[in-house]
Amino acid sequence: MAGLPSNAGTQLPTLRTILQRPLFAHAEVLAGREFLDVPVRWVHVGEIPDIATYLRGQELILSTGVGLRQPRERLLYLDRLAQCKVAGICIELGRYLRRVPDDMAQRAGQLGLPLIAFHESVRFVDITRDVHALILQNEQQVLESLRTLGSELQGLAAGAEPAAAIVARLGAWLGRPAVFLDDRGDAVGSAQSEEADELEAHARELLRTMRPSRTIYPDVPLPDGGSYILSRRVGGAIPFGLVASASGDDNRVVVGMALDFAAGALGVGLVRERRLHVGIDRTEAALVRDLLLGARLPAPTLRESLGRVGLGGTMPAQGMVLRVRGRGAAQDLAAALQTWLALQGLRTLAAPWEGEVVAILLDPPPLLTLRGLGHMLSEREWSPGAGPLQLGFSRRTTLRGLPAALREAEQVLSLANLSSHVRSPFYGDLGALRLLLGLRDDFDLESFCDDELGAVIAYDKVYSGELLQTLQELLAAEDRSQAAKLLRIHRQTLYYRIHRLGTLLGEDYLSPERRLALQMALLAMELVGRTR
Repeated sequence: MAGLPSNAGTQLPTLRTILQRPLFAHAEVLAGREFLDVPVRWVHVGEIPDIATYLRGQELILSTGVGLRQPRERLLYLDRLAQCKVAGICIELGRYLRRVPDDMAQRAGQLGLPLIAFHESVRFVDITRDVHALILQNEQQVLESLRTLGSELQGLAAGAEPAAAIVARLGAWLGRPAVFLDDRGDAVGSAQSEEADELEAHARELLRTMRPSRTIYPDVPLPDGGSYILSRRVGGAIPFGLVASASGDDNRVVVGMALDFAAGALGVGLVRERRLHVGIDRTEAALVRDLLLGARLPAPTLRESLGRVGLGGTMPAQGMVLRVRGRGAAQDLAAALQTWLALQGLRTLAAPWEGEVVAILLDPPPLLTLRGLGHMLSEREWSPGAGPLQLGFSRRTTLRGLPAALREAEQVLSLANLSSHVRSPFYGDLGALRLLLGLRDDFDLESFCDDELGAVIAYDKVYSGELLQTLQELLAAEDRSQAAKLLRIHRQTLYYRIHRLGTLLGEDYLSPERRLALQMALLAMELVGRTR
């Protein structure tokens, strides 16, 4: 396969280039002259017979010849270096070898292994430092070239037909075919050739086996033993597809980084392309309002509306409501949130709602994936100084159940500021709180709290006691020893407080029925805003 273009700064220095350095002024190529264009990855000083154990290929070996005076040892040494695919071997003539033996030069020529002799003494440490500096300088050029490529691809993402433009630029930079396969099976290639057809076939197999939890897939080795198919997923939790190209063994890291840039740009570009036409005769906010207020939209009307806002004409079977609270303009947050969710591969409708933001996730992914997305959403800094977002996820439901799902998301968000412990942003995780939230509007929770806990709260206010906290830990702990540890008090102090609680609440306050009532009252106390 064609090598990466030299003008992109992506090639390692070749042995021919290194031989032009001043330190090699008195070096002579004795064998393998036709193989001097091999790239050099590193310089290694090696005298020991089992040096092959420490090599990985493309090294330039420096030797004083100390172990090469016997014919059998020196020929075996060359054989092992050739098996490791080193770039070449340099031998310093003088103390151990006055000249390179004929059998050694002949074997190196047969193996295609460049053999270089130093006729004057040169310090190996100077050669190592000089060549390594050249390699590192080249790597810096690679990084600069990659950064330029990334900027170019991001610019192309904002244009028309971003996939075609991005893949074409990627292929030109790599100097070999590249292909993007989207989630609908369509292919966008950078070139047409037998090599491109082979790449697309491998990419289709990778796309078929794609797992949602993975963004990088194993490199697929090609039959020639030195080339690989590399791929990256485009999109997030539900991918848009994948982008792939091929690489040699010496530039897999560079090709992989270029594919990373391309995948990111393709994700942004496809979000924009698929959502280019928003609200021709119905704005997205109006569609969100209709769904959340329970408007009966016929299937053809809903399908047409989804197509017009860039979500395709596929009818969703289920939905989930995400309610979001954050600082700043709700309109800006809604747009940013929708773009971010789309980059994760979700079909999403988002709009401002009562000063906050509401999003409808159409055919949402599994709960485990949503938990990861929720964590990323809450950790991401959406704007400087804006602070974290507060989230409320409803349960998965049918489209007709979205109004009830909106209420669930609102209820979760109403718990966001409770300080007793961290709450899950998912309605399904709320447990007994779901019962209390449902009762809040039709039942006097404050009176319930007073009936169950009023005596303890009053005692604490008068005597500056800690009976309410003691009751909480006592009900939550497995036994009294654990409760004492959590409260950081002696067991004798705990027994005194337990007796006092019995006086205030009744001796049966630890019976199963009373325990449940007290636990519910402690939860309800947070909902009605009571403090200790």
